[in-house]
Amino acid sequence: MPRYSRLPEIELYMDQLVNCVNRVLAPLSSADSSEELLLTKSMVNNYVKQRVLPPPEKKRYDRRHLAMLLMLCPLKQVCSIPECVQLLRLTERQSGKTPQQNYDAFCASLESAVHSCFGQQEHAAPQGLILPRMTQTIADKIFLQKMLYCEDCEE
Repeated sequence: MPRYSRLPEIELYMDQLVNCVNRVLAPLSSADSSEELLLTKSMVNNYVKQRVLPPPEKKRYDRRHLAMLLMLCPLKQVCSIPECVQLLRLTERQSGKTPQQNYDAFCASLESAVHSCFGQQEHAAPQGLILPRMTQTIADKIFLQKMLYCEDCEE
């Protein structure tokens, strides 16, 4: 995952934005589906309409848009879009960091989680990993949803 300082400084048009996000996140998509896109133009337009993303300026998207999409696309594989937005906002409020620092922290955390997950394959047969991974995913999703609705958690 490219850190914020490595994201393009130039503003991108829709096609460039979509291509960039899909290229960066390609390793996170299903191995069986090389044509699976994590982001399409329609999705971007819907995110702008739903105010998930700020509108582009003169049809161009900047680093803020790109960073938000690079966090949103992996997260939406686990949570609904409204939950993703709430989780990202909750993280930002709790961290006290800048959006750029939060993006970099997200990248580091995602990389660490992926390395940890795939690194364990060396120690167990793949068929023995499916059930624990499946149930851990369920538990993690329940935890995230509980955090969203926990009134004491925002302090």
